[in-house]
Amino acid sequence: MTTERLSAVLGAAGVDADARELSEMLWLACHLGGPPARPPRDGEPAGPEAGRPAEGGEAGEGEPEPPRPPRPPSGAALHAAPAPDAATRRPSSAGGRDGADDGEASRVLVPTAPMLGDPLGLQRALRPLKRHLPSRRRLVLDEDATAARIADTGVWTPVLVPEPERWLSLTLAVDTGPTMRLWRPLARELVENLLRQGAFRDVRAVYLRPDGGVAPAPGARVRARDPRTLLDPSGRHAVLVLSDCSGPHWWNGAAAGTVRRWAEAGPVAVLQPLPERLWRRSALPPAPGLAALPRPGAPNTELLFDPFDGARAPGVPVPVLEVAPRWLAGWAGLVAGGAPRPAAVAALPRTGRAGRTARTARTGRTRRRPCAANARCRSRNASAGSCVRRRRRRRSWPRTSPSRCRRCPSCGSSSGGSSARPGRASSPRCC
Repeated sequence: MTTERLSAVLGAAGVDADARELSEMLWLACHLGGPPARPPRDGEPAGPEAGRPAEGGEAGEGEPEPPRPPRPPSGAALHAAPAPDAATRRPSSAGGRDGADDGEASRVLVPTAPMLGDPLGLQRALRPLKRHLPSRRRLVLDEDATAARIADTGVWTPVLVPEPERWLSLTLAVDTGPTMRLWRPLARELVENLLRQGAFRDVRAVYLRPDGGVAPAPGARVRARDPRTLLDPSGRHAVLVLSDCSGPHWWNGAAAGTVRRWAEAGPVAVLQPLPERLWRRSALPPAPGLAALPRPGAPNTELLFDPFDGARAPGVPVPVLEVAPRWLAGWAGLVAGGAPRPAAVAALPRTGRAGRTARTARTGRTRRRPCAANARCRSRNASAGSCVRRRRRRRSWPRTSPSRCRRCPSCGSSSGGSSARPGRASSPRCC
C-alpha cells in the first residue's frame, strides 16, 4: 500500500493526517510487535504439533493451516519492558475465561504540578536581604592602593582588603513529623528558588528530627547531629523552619526547644504550609501585632513585639509566615531593619510544652493534642490524589499559595483556592 492510498483510506475514515503524522504511523507500525499469542483452549494441543493432523488420518478440506512463524522485530527496543505484576495488570472482563486478560497496563511517569504558585514573586520578596559586607576570612588584592603604595614608597608590597560577600547564610529546616510527608515537594522547590535568588551566602537544607536533632537527610538510618552545630557566633545566619507544628514533638516541647536555641542566636521564622485559619489548632498559635528589630540581623530575643489584642506571651518570639511572597517580604523587611510592620508572632517558652503554654496565656485553658496514629492516618488520606489537586489548582488559580488547596490534616477536608487576607478565613471553612 502506498502512502497516497493510506492517506485516502484515513481521509475516508474521517482522519485528516498530515505528512508528519503519516510518517509517525508508519514508524510505529514497523517497531510495534504483533498481537499477543492466544492461549490454547481446553482440549486443544499446544506447541508446534497443534497444526499437524492426527496419526493415521488424512488431510481433508477442513484441515487447519500450520501456524505462521512469529514476525521478528524490525528494530531494537529502547527500554526493557517491566515484568507484569498484580499492580499493573488489568482485571479480566466479566465474560472472559479464567486466566485470560484483556491486556496489560504500562507505568508512565507524569510530571507533578509545582507547589509554589509565584516563584519569581518569592525571589523578589527577599531582595531586602541582598546586601554585601566585608568578609572576615577572605582577602583580595586592591590594585589601586597597591599601585599608589609602589609609586610612593617604591616597595612592591601588595595591599589586601576584605572581599565583599553576601550578608546572611540561610538554613531551611524541614520538619519530619508524621504530617509533613506530603510537604516534601514544597521543601525541594523552596531550596531551588532560594539558590536561584542569590541573596544568601550559603543555602542548606536540614531535617528536624522528632527527638529535636537535625540530620542532612530524612530517614531513621541517618545519624542525627546536635542542633547547636547550626549556630553562628557572628549572628549572620538565618533559619527558616518549614513545619505545620502539629506533630507530637511540637506538643511535648522537643521541637520548640531546638527552634528556641536557634532563635537566641539569630533571626528565625517558621514557614507554615497550612492556611492561616488553621494556625490556632497547631502547637504554635501566633498572635497578630506590630514587630520590629532594633538592628539588622538581630536575634529573635531582641524582637520588639506589640500584639493587637491582649498582652505579650512570655517566651522567645518567633514570626510565623505563610509560604507566599507577601509574607516573606514582610519578614525580609523585618530582618533588614526599619519601621515596625504587621506580623504574626508566636512565643516559644523557655521550658515546658509550647502549645499548652501559648494557648493558656491567651485563653486560660488547654486543648488535648491529637493522637500520633490519627495524625499519620490523616496525613496518608490527605496525600491521596495530591498531584491531581495541584494540577487542577494551577489551572484555575495560577498564583495561589500551596496552603490554599490542600487537605486539612485535622479533619481531612479540602480548602479552595481563595486568596484571603491575613486574619480572614477563606471559604469553605473547615475544622
